[in-house]
Amino acid sequence: MKKLKVLLFCAMGMSSSLVVKSVLEAAKTRNIVLDFKSYSSLNFKEQNYDGIDLILLAPQVHNQMEEVKGFLSHTETPVVKVGLREYGMIEGDKILDQILEALDK
Repeated sequence: MKKLKVLLFCAMGMSSSLVVKSVLEAAKTRNIVLDFKSYSSLNFKEQNYDGIDLILLAPQVHNQMEEVKGFLSHTETPVVKVGLREYGMIEGDKILDQILEALDK
């Protein structure tokens, strides 16, 4: 199986590291190879997007959706908002489902 590469943009909070850990644990239990990292949305223009399959936006940065999409308009990389409930409750399985659905895997 191909390794999926996903970036999560957040507002530099502690919660993003918990979400990343939960999603990676969910992927492991499903035998999905996932490279999943979080970064501050303030630095989204400085990231390397080579090989990135999907960009997720944490609820606190949903307002940056159009800006991020515009910046990546030269690519086919989808940008998706993580659900408020799934993020807040750190529901890694449900966020992983959202990733897979967005990638149609």
